[in-house]
Amino acid sequence: MRYSEYKCFRFGFDAGVAFVSIDHPPHPRLVAETFMPYETNQELPDSVRHVLPTHAQDIFREAFNHAWDEYAGDEARSFRVAWAAVKREYGKDESGRWVRTAS
Repeated sequence: MRYSEYKCFRFGFDAGVAFVSIDHPPHPRLVAETFMPYETNQELPDSVRHVLPTHAQDIFREAFNHAWDEYAGDEARSFRVAWAAVKREYGKDESGRWVRTAS
């Protein structure tokens, strides 16, 4: 994607969103990802992807993205909302694996 096609960016590890003008594009090393934090489950953090079943990952991703929009990029709050959404339908069994508990 060319710099002129970007409308907004998330920089580094900061959860803030910065809008940039096309006349002054950011340096390529500053651009971490586009506005939508997670478009696919493959983009989820390893700590989520490696422990949750696929359906729970879908729930996490959708809840995180909605919370991200709702709370203006507050990453910590978005993670709390996403985990709460997962816990409504999933819980850990005796062995510590996440399993579906709601019907």
